[in-house]
Amino acid sequence: MSETSERVAILKRILEEASSKDFTFVERAGLAAAARQVVADIREAIDEDAEGHSYMREKLLKTEFGLVAGLGFEVSNGHRPANLFDLARSQLHTLESLVEESELLR
Repeated sequence: MSETSERVAILKRILEEASSKDFTFVERAGLAAAARQVVADIREAIDEDAEGHSYMREKLLKTEFGLVAGLGFEVSNGHRPANLFDLARSQLHTLESLVEESELLR
């Protein structure tokens, strides 16, 4: 398993935790901050190792948006947290497949 695959797995755990129950503001802030850091690490790997693969970046961006907005730290445009987490989950699933198939990522 590559480092990037491991980071995607961590992001998946954060998403599952975030969508599993209600958290206090501070707990949600911690999950959002952790997610943003993991996303930044994945983005760096995509940029450095996969020449900024635009489709991977798009899936990563939408995953981050859905997760962070679902936690209340992005503009949700009136969407319910459950819907935002579903968006993040579907985007992350595609990203996970792309990362696993990529021979470029470390």
